[in-house]
Amino acid sequence: QTCSSCGSPRLRASGVGEQRTAEELGRAFPSVRVISSGGDRVVPEVGDGPALVVATPGAEPWAPGGYGAVVLLDGWRLLDRPALDAGVETLRRWTAAAASTRQAAPGDRPRVVLCGVPPHGGIPAVEALVRWDPVRLASTELADRAALGLPPVRRHLVVSGPVRGTREVVEALVAAGHTALGEPVADAGGEAVVVVREAGPGPGPAGPVEEGGIAADVQAVRAGRSARKSEDVVRLVLDAEGGASL
Repeated sequence: QTCSSCGSPRLRASGVGEQRTAEELGRAFPSVRVISSGGDRVVPEVGDGPALVVATPGAEPWAPGGYGAVVLLDGWRLLDRPALDAGVETLRRWTAAAASTRQAAPGDRPRVVLCGVPPHGGIPAVEALVRWDPVRLASTELADRAALGLPPVRRHLVVSGPVRGTREVVEALVAAGHTALGEPVADAGGEAVVVVREAGPGPGPAGPVEEGGIAADVQAVRAGRSARKSEDVVRLVLDAEGGASL
């Protein structure tokens, strides 16, 4: 089999990392300085001299005079993350990188080239970047989440751990009026994962997250398990990365 674009039969990794990219650019432009920033080698700042800077998201060096242009590689890798906020977080990173370019004249838009996304459009984060309109994406995202009862309209809690402990926590939260989206079923490692949706009104316009609610009930469950000296360690994640062990 051969590539339909270049005809080559050789395989190439879809993502090569910033160091490999820097090496390839160095060979393509041997007379230009190439700076790599990422991982355990983050470069805090670069000067105004000509250079190609290759950086991972969040490790972009500060350029006091601004960059002449920004090329966003492997756009699909951020968009394909299995996370609720994948599109919003992708746009945040893209616009942060794009905002580091300098303007040739007042009012000019950033010089940005986006690679690794379908050319036919229809991807909200891509359209928001092209239009330079993050507010539109945020408004659409919030409306969609309101229609489905997702955060921030309704809070969700991920409960994981041994089946017995997970079931105990889930049943206590269901008794408090919340909804379990599934049953504790052990995986190959004996762990179970259940999502619990906070009690509240049905889908509709988004409003502020109320004090108390499922967060207060979680604290009550934690206190009860602590008093009973429950042995099973159960992990909870509420609307964010991280969590607390019970």
